[in-house]
Amino acid sequence: MNECKDLERIQQVLKLARRQVDQRDSKPDLAIEYLRGIKDEIEHYPDTAESAEFSLLLGEAFTAKHSAAAESHLREAGDKMARLRECDPELEVRLHDRWAYLYEKVLRSRTRARQHLELAKAAAVKLGVGELTAHRQKRLIRLDLEIDGSPERGNFMTLLRVGGHHDFTDEEQVMAWHQHCGEANSNEALPVYARGAERRSEQYFLELLRSVRVHQ
Repeated sequence: MNECKDLERIQQVLKLARRQVDQRDSKPDLAIEYLRGIKDEIEHYPDTAESAEFSLLLGEAFTAKHSAAAESHLREAGDKMARLRECDPELEVRLHDRWAYLYEKVLRSRTRARQHLELAKAAAVKLGVGELTAHRQKRLIRLDLEIDGSPERGNFMTLLRVGGHHDFTDEEQVMAWHQHCGEANSNEALPVYARGAERRSEQYFLELLRSVRVHQ
């Protein structure tokens, strides 16, 4: 098999494995099986994006299984990414997202999880996609509220539920939360809503989200 066809096959298998990890009803064991099928081939392509993604996908699959085995694969993926001639922000976002999930849900270290979420957000900024950045910002807000034991966590979860149900973007939800907290002071046309730890209704957040959308 020539190099071109070899790489093409590797890329196809990586796509198949990623599909198994990313879908709602993920099948991490199937993803791992696919990846093990190209283990010998991938070793012929060190210091490539394909090699880095191979290790990253193994880390993602084991993270989906809530297995601490994910840690070594994610670390290996990070080492490989550091050796790439050009950094790949999309891979960086995925790497730090999985580290954050692993630390929060499996290794139980919210502080370490937050550090990786910050790195994932920074990588998302490099990609220049506002929704990617806002999604990570939402996760940072939730994590901060949980770390602080803030009574505002209930309000934030209500905002997310309303925002998701009514198809508001992640950016709109982040803007609405800042407005709720009294942080969106740059646009005086936006109404000032009450702040504090008082529990707010779904209608309150729906009106707040609508006001943010109107004034964008």
